[in-house]
Amino acid sequence: MPSKAQNAKPDTETPFLNISDFEPKASRNLEVLRYWQSIQKGRQMPQWPDFDPLNIASHLSCCLIVEFEASDFLRVRLMGDKLVEWLGVEFTGKNALDIMDAAEHEDLVERIKVMLGTPALIRSVSLLQADLFDTLITELVVMPFAPDGGTIQRGLITNARIDTGYIPSYQRQASMSGRKRLELEYITL
Repeated sequence: MPSKAQNAKPDTETPFLNISDFEPKASRNLEVLRYWQSIQKGRQMPQWPDFDPLNIASHLSCCLIVEFEASDFLRVRLMGDKLVEWLGVEFTGKNALDIMDAAEHEDLVERIKVMLGTPALIRSVSLLQADLFDTLITELVVMPFAPDGGTIQRGLITNARIDTGYIPSYQRQASMSGRKRLELEYITL
């Protein structure tokens, strides 16, 4: 069954990498990616029933598990404790895109359409700046799940810091508007 976003146009400015050339910068993201690859079983993408969260239990605190109900609605099924603590809000059962401000929301919807239509993983590195001195650099990787020949239904999103910066809790919400994407890549499967 073709993807709903089959007609999505790839962003010509965003690089497409082959999965064999891709290695996340954050060791946590690399370990989760290796697990994701181990359950592919020769398929383009793993199937959801093959996913066992206990195999990445030590990383779940920094993960989101989402269902793609539409390209603009990603229902959060699991939100890791560290993400809840860092963002200061729990999104389980809600739209993951509501975490973003309006401009980022639209941009991410377009990126998801490309991911669903290609299909591909998405890797993003962002700088979050709370003020002149407090910054945080994070790497986010979105890994899709789909039945053989079917549309992407779920995604595992892992997020890891790749620097030592710290944003105090009273500035966390303000920092979300200070996000700047440093890198964005699609990784074709």
